[in-house]
Amino acid sequence: MKLSEAVQTAYKTHWSYTNNFHVIINWNNDTMSEFLGWNNNHDFDLNTVSFDCPQFQTTPIEVFTADRWVLEDGAPEPYMFSLTIRDQDNLKYYRTFLLAKVAQQKLYFDDYAFTVHFYKDSDYKNESDIEIFQLEGCKIESIGQLTFSNEDEAKIAQFTVECKCVTPSFNTGGL
Repeated sequence: MKLSEAVQTAYKTHWSYTNNFHVIINWNNDTMSEFLGWNNNHDFDLNTVSFDCPQFQTTPIEVFTADRWVLEDGAPEPYMFSLTIRDQDNLKYYRTFLLAKVAQQKLYFDDYAFTVHFYKDSDYKNESDIEIFQLEGCKIESIGQLTFSNEDEAKIAQFTVECKCVTPSFNTGGL
């Protein structure tokens, strides 16, 4: 293949850009939404810096029987994912997620669980947004540290929320 042909092929390829996405968080219990002051039309897209998708893996079953190894897939590992959030309005999101984490210690799972919808925005005109993940039965595992410093006044506060989910649903697009 000539270099000019390779450049034309690369130019015509519809690449998937990883910087076009948005995340929607819905609390399963309306009481929890009201308690946190969270609504479904939150301006969360502007604040989401990154989303680390769950790793799909299983605990392998390895047994040595009759002079040979038997390898099988075992139980699925817990599905962990994380969100890095850039904060605003006097640490509004940090306080919201911290309040949700504290509430988890006092409530039953069904009362504080939430669902995360991860959408890949369209890259080109003839495409539409698609939902890549729907992560149901989520709980907050940890909230990352905020670092305060007087060295630079242009820093924007950001933190990472690590979550675990019970039921991940991956949209295969009709495969």
